[in-house]
Amino acid sequence: MDSLTLIMQIDTLSMQSDTITMQVDALVKHTDTPLIKPIVLELVSLFLLFASVLLVWWQIRRNLDWNRSKVAQELINDYNYGNFLPVRKKFITAIGGKNELKKSNYCDYVSKLKPDEIEKNKPIVSEVFNFFETLGVFIIDKLADDKVSYHYFQDIFLNYYNWFKPYFKTIKKEGREYDYAFEIIAKRWKKRQLKDDNKSTRKILRTAKR
Repeated sequence: MDSLTLIMQIDTLSMQSDTITMQVDALVKHTDTPLIKPIVLELVSLFLLFASVLLVWWQIRRNLDWNRSKVAQELINDYNYGNFLPVRKKFITAIGGKNELKKSNYCDYVSKLKPDEIEKNKPIVSEVFNFFETLGVFIIDKLADDKVSYHYFQDIFLNYYNWFKPYFKTIKKEGREYDYAFEIIAKRWKKRQLKDDNKSTRKILRTAKR
């Protein structure tokens, strides 16, 4: 939902509140107790103000959730079909195939290549690293939906993280000693995977006992 639609809905709610206030005014204007009218009007006004704030908050929250899901989906599309796809294919070729992603790591890759080959493939390695670093940053900054990203990327993300582990040590020796978003999210998701696996195991055991 865009901001224009949200403003229109707020205006509509405002007009509805004016109508309700007029109706309440009509109901209480004949009362014999003079204090009833201002008290009732004040309560109605407060209620409508609270409802307005609640509606605005809910609409903003829904809009942000939708945007985060959209960003996560765009990253998934980029991984599978977008600009990152040819980079990923070059990277897989450079390290020796898909199986090497799980079996080996950055140190193994470097040990097999000559210095000029390492330098030649350096941009590809950096681009792959930057993709997952960007995904991590987006999740930490709540720009991409964590649940959507985790559901799709968890195994992919952790496979690449395990391959890049020695690479982190290399770039940190160059003076970048802070934790990267890639690392932070990988560690977080690894704990979540273990937790999910434990839940699944307990569920299977409970089912078996029945």
